[in-house]
Amino acid sequence: YNGKLLSMHDTIDSNYVRGISNISGTDYDWGYYNKIIGGGNVNHVWRVLTIEEWEYLLQTRAGASNKYGCGKIHNLCGLIILPDDWNNTAGVSFTPQASSWATNSYTSAEWEAMEAKGAVFLIASGIRDGEIESEGGYAGYYWTGNASATSDDYAYSFYFREGNNYTIALPTRKHKGCAVRLVRDY
Repeated sequence: YNGKLLSMHDTIDSNYVRGISNISGTDYDWGYYNKIIGGGNVNHVWRVLTIEEWEYLLQTRAGASNKYGCGKIHNLCGLIILPDDWNNTAGVSFTPQASSWATNSYTSAEWEAMEAKGAVFLIASGIRDGEIESEGGYAGYYWTGNASATSDDYAYSFYFREGNNYTIALPTRKHKGCAVRLVRDY
């Protein structure tokens, strides 16, 4: 952490964290160092998911292939991830591995019911290169807690787009601006 991390638009990769292959739970992790106002307003509690945690959610947990799919909430495109114990008691239908944003489209009330049962929505946030943003509404890029072990200029992101295409460990230059999905250990 160098005091500028939250607002850096630097396009030089070497100006970002170097020599650390796993930032999850360190002061370089977005959620770990910063107080999350809606999450208790304390630091050292929240963190980004690791590659292994993304793999668990989308590949290795029981029934993983039936617990995610493209969707649309409030006309925003993204990826819906359901909890392990999802049983559709929210009263809405869900099509797993939907390849179109429009397949799983929910009203505010429907989404609130799903969210109350543990569903999570990742917005197709796009990516930033310096101050130039692209792919917003078409693809989602989210940082993982893993940096490259072979190059200090790269970290890994989780990437998805319509069609149920995703990459869990996408090598991404550190200066790129990806979204952050924070989790809390209990």
